[in-house]
Amino acid sequence: MKTAILTLWCAAFLAVAGLSPALAAGPVFGNVVDGVDGHKNTKLATKENWKKFKGQAVSWSGVVHDVDSKGSKEAKIYVADKSRPLYKGYNMALITHEVDKAANLRRGQSIRFKGIIDSFDSKNPGAVIELKDVQLP
Repeated sequence: MKTAILTLWCAAFLAVAGLSPALAAGPVFGNVVDGVDGHKNTKLATKENWKKFKGQAVSWSGVVHDVDSKGSKEAKIYVADKSRPLYKGYNMALITHEVDKAANLRRGQSIRFKGIIDSFDSKNPGAVIELKDVQLP
C-alpha cells in the first residue's frame, strides 16, 4: 500500500514538473558518459556499462556546437553538456530526420531533445554519446 501511494505521489510530482515518469526513468547524461569513459573504466567495465545504456530513451539538454547534414533526409547536431569533458567542443551527436528544425538551430543555443542512445566513442577523458531518432522542440 505504501509503495502504491509513493508511486502515485512521484508520478503526480513529475507531471507537475512537466516530465512523464517514462522520461524520468531514462539514464542521466553524466552517468552514461562516466560509465563508458575509457579513462575511468577498464575495457570490460565499459562494455558491461554500455549494455545498460544502449537503446534507452532519454530526454536531455545541451548547447548547440554545430549542425551538419547527413544526406538530404537527416541532420547531425553536435551538442555540448559542459558538465563533462568535451571533444572538439561537443560530447553528444544527435541524428534527426527533422532537418528543417535542425537547420534553424544556432551555435550557442540551448536545446532540449528526446532520442535513443545508439552508440558512443570513447575519448580521453570522456566520451561522445550518439543518439538516433532525435526529436527537437
